[in-house]
Amino acid sequence: MTNTTFTPAPDDSLRLFLVSQSQFDAWKQGLDETASHWIAEHGFKGQAGRTVLVPDASGRPCFAAVGMGTDTDQRRSRFRLGGARATLPKRHFHLGPLFADVDLSNEALGWLLAGYKYTTYAGGAAPDLAHLSCPDGVDCARLEKIAHGECLTRDLINTPANDMGPPELEAAALQLAERFGAKIMAGDVTRVTLDSSPFTVHLGKEALETKALI
Repeated sequence: MTNTTFTPAPDDSLRLFLVSQSQFDAWKQGLDETASHWIAEHGFKGQAGRTVLVPDASGRPCFAAVGMGTDTDQRRSRFRLGGARATLPKRHFHLGPLFADVDLSNEALGWLLAGYKYTTYAGGAAPDLAHLSCPDGVDCARLEKIAHGECLTRDLINTPANDMGPPELEAAALQLAERFGAKIMAGDVTRVTLDSSPFTVHLGKEALETKALI
């Protein structure tokens, strides 16, 4: 199972800021004295991959920030937000104002993909990670579909070959087609003539068991 959906923000949801090094000073100017001191003590300046959880004056978690790095860092790597997901506390977050020039849809997709875990042989438990509400201006339904497709593909790839031969791949394809109402043909390749369709998949050419054509 995976943790690849956005969830509505509860009352105790914490703000999450995306902060680049070039906009760090502008972001810090809007913080109170307690938060500013805390961030300085932890050496957070928007460095790529760094995260910081900031408390309020009473010591309770108030907000968090993820460093997006320099402009060069952002060009060289994507999914900074996704990379930070495992380092954040297992709380619910919602994005605050951006202090980084980022592709928010791309970063939101990275967050979802970071929720993937191969659990076929581990009881199917989803990873216990931080949660995020759908960022404003992002087509989250579309991103969730992309993430679900990616996770299905990873599950098929990560399953050992002794448990994912031609019959199992065929069953997975039939199940997916049924779910979305798609037309599909599958059968023993020895009884089906190969055609030139780019959508034809010949499974198990070297397999000892029954070969399949989808």
